[in-house]
Amino acid sequence: MNIQPLSDYELLPIYVRVADNLRTQLDAGDLAAGDFLPGEHELARAYGLSRGTIRKALDILVAEGRISRQPGRGTIVLPRRARHRVRRQVAVVWSIIRAIGTEMLAGLESAIAEVGYDLLFSTTEHNPAKEAEILERLARSDVAGVVLYFTGAPQNNALVQQITANGIPLVLIDRFVPALADSVSWVSSDNEQGAFDVTRHLAQLGHRRIALVLWTPDDAGVSTLTERRLGYLRALEQSGLDPNPALVLSVSGAQWQELGSAGFAERFFAFLSAQQPTAVFFNSDAAALHTYPFFQQRGIRVPDDLSIAGFDRLRLPYEVNSLNLTSVAQDFTRLGAEAGRAIAHLIQDPDRPPLHIRVPVTLHIGSTTAPPANVAFDHEEKEAPIANK
Repeated sequence: MNIQPLSDYELLPIYVRVADNLRTQLDAGDLAAGDFLPGEHELARAYGLSRGTIRKALDILVAEGRISRQPGRGTIVLPRRARHRVRRQVAVVWSIIRAIGTEMLAGLESAIAEVGYDLLFSTTEHNPAKEAEILERLARSDVAGVVLYFTGAPQNNALVQQITANGIPLVLIDRFVPALADSVSWVSSDNEQGAFDVTRHLAQLGHRRIALVLWTPDDAGVSTLTERRLGYLRALEQSGLDPNPALVLSVSGAQWQELGSAGFAERFFAFLSAQQPTAVFFNSDAAALHTYPFFQQRGIRVPDDLSIAGFDRLRLPYEVNSLNLTSVAQDFTRLGAEAGRAIAHLIQDPDRPPLHIRVPVTLHIGSTTAPPANVAFDHEEKEAPIANK
């Protein structure tokens, strides 16, 4: 056996050597700025390697700023002034800063840091116009990718699509809208299953009139609301309860802003008086916790008179939330981490199809749900009970 020593160069991974060979050709001027490289299939045949190996080699040249992938067109050679400019920032655009956001951000930052990227953070304050300004700016930027906690405003769908058309990977976190569901990557909780589980729990306790209350600034078309409604309706049907007409009160989007807390309370208790549910599933813990003081003002006892449940399983200090609310627990840290890993995958492999990731949820049974009592609700506010001295 005639064994020849290998050079250090031959010990390098094959994709590194392919990148080096392509780099040499680019430096020699074999291809000028604005020219397109041969396609991945053609390069794979020329080198006698797999397409995956060629893609990893091209990833190195993309990171060096020598080439740029143009979706639908090919891989273009960049001018020399663009070389060595490595994009290392992932833009994070957040809708609302609230309790769930800190956990998601922590998971996202950790996953992004693992692959050597930095976060560039901005918030839309749930304002579609401000969101549009930020997205327009990002569409023209050189960020490596975008993670968007979307307002769900339909007028901004085209801007989301423009970012991806410009070759900037984008991941929607927590929610998406039907127009983007197939074409854009997203990471979301299993909202439908969670709503099914909590509604079925109420039905198994013996409740036959279970209401769904949507009180939220979100647009009614976002996935978190549509999927939770679907899970609620599916649970009613499987529990032998007629979902038509369902007991649904929806105050969302612009209505949420116009009515405010007092206006919502008026509409909510009119709904209770008319529909007489024995249990209410709120679309979020925040909606349930904001409504709870109105129950106390009207002398409605939870769960003796009315069972209530939420969605999110917010982890608030006991002195802020002493209510052990029955709720669907989302794993917000994992949501963030999955979004971070997804954007990293898309940056490294821009040609892969959109990623759609579901994060499991679990039902927490607290002290706010119990078998139903025969209580009739009226619309009039009662005098708050006086505590015994």
